[in-house]
Amino acid sequence: MRIFLILTLIFLIPQKNYSQIEEVNFYEETSQKKNKNDQSNKEALSLKSHPKINSNSKKISINSSGIRLIPEEIYTLDSLKHLLLDNNKIEKLSSSIYKLKNLEGISLSNNKLTKLPLEFNLLKKLKWFNFNHNKLSSLPDSIHKLKNLETIVVRNNNIHALPESLGRLKNLIVLDLEKNNIEKLPNNIGQSTQISKILLYKNRLNGLPNSFSNLKKLNKLGISDNDFEKFPTQLISNTNLNSLHIDNNRIKKLPNSINKLINLEELSLKNNQLEAIPESIKSLIKLYHFNVGNNKLKTIPNSLGNLSNLKYLNLSGNQLTKIPESIKHLTELKQLLLSSNKITVLPKFIFNLHRLYKLSLKNLPITEIPNEIKNLKSLRVLDIRGTNISRNRINELKKLLPKVDLYY
Repeated sequence: MRIFLILTLIFLIPQKNYSQIEEVNFYEETSQKKNKNDQSNKEALSLKSHPKINSNSKKISINSSGIRLIPEEIYTLDSLKHLLLDNNKIEKLSSSIYKLKNLEGISLSNNKLTKLPLEFNLLKKLKWFNFNHNKLSSLPDSIHKLKNLETIVVRNNNIHALPESLGRLKNLIVLDLEKNNIEKLPNNIGQSTQISKILLYKNRLNGLPNSFSNLKKLNKLGISDNDFEKFPTQLISNTNLNSLHIDNNRIKKLPNSINKLINLEELSLKNNQLEAIPESIKSLIKLYHFNVGNNKLKTIPNSLGNLSNLKYLNLSGNQLTKIPESIKHLTELKQLLLSSNKITVLPKFIFNLHRLYKLSLKNLPITEIPNEIKNLKSLRVLDIRGTNISRNRINELKKLLPKVDLYY
């Protein structure tokens, strides 16, 4: 069997005022006859055979090659800045990693790493690392020594706790730890004041440390699929926050002080236990995406009509019997989802939403849709599955709305 192992080497060739990037591909053929030892040798690819690999190499990519060991020659490349080894079978990093003194980024997603060597923290110039889909159970306690670190991406591992030293990373901008088993954040996380993006979906968090309020540059936070029972009020001071996803928790109430998040553009709270939305929501005038689907809402405040930039509004899966007339002022609205509520009569004022592209009325106990629906000139999707609208009326709607995809 012929196996092609592809190594891509990108290096910079200095020119007068710019650098030209050249990409070199080569492969190594293996014979049809090989024993187990041959297989292990193949998995530690040799770089010596290629004449253009030298100490000036800037970037090396050995992706999807099935290697279990990182070629030792790599650790001799003094100028190497980026090392990409995704989709292999690598189980550990060598202690020789410290020799890559100019390394700025390393990616080993979809491998079998169980831990990082102590020498990893000697990579003084490292700016980012990506260890998605491995078997890591922790990050190094001395991670704070990576003083230039800006991005941490370690999704889909088995991390339970984070080192307190994480808060001492003064240049950290992105922290992505989705799909782990993290129960709490370091108490001093607020010292990493440059952080702008934190993604912690699918962990076991039930609160945020008080220092979280010091993250003044935070603009995106994802904490869906955790164990929050209360809205984390530490966020109220993060006035630069423009995206907050906190779906699939057990939050029952939003604080009135949510009105302080004046730069919020996306707010998603679906699949919680909300019983009310505070009137103070009216202050979030930059909001264009608002999702409170699948909660326990019985009413919607009139102040919602003040959110004139809303383009997406999901109120489905609640206990609403009506929606406020103020919604007619949401003239930028493109998607309105009202499915699975207790609304029996469709209010005619929604037919003034001339930019509406999608209207979902699925599983509403309605028997009629007024002819005024033809006023929705931008409408292209209408979902009336599970309603009590008759077959004859459905046929009439097909003729009335020839440009609309009708789901029934």
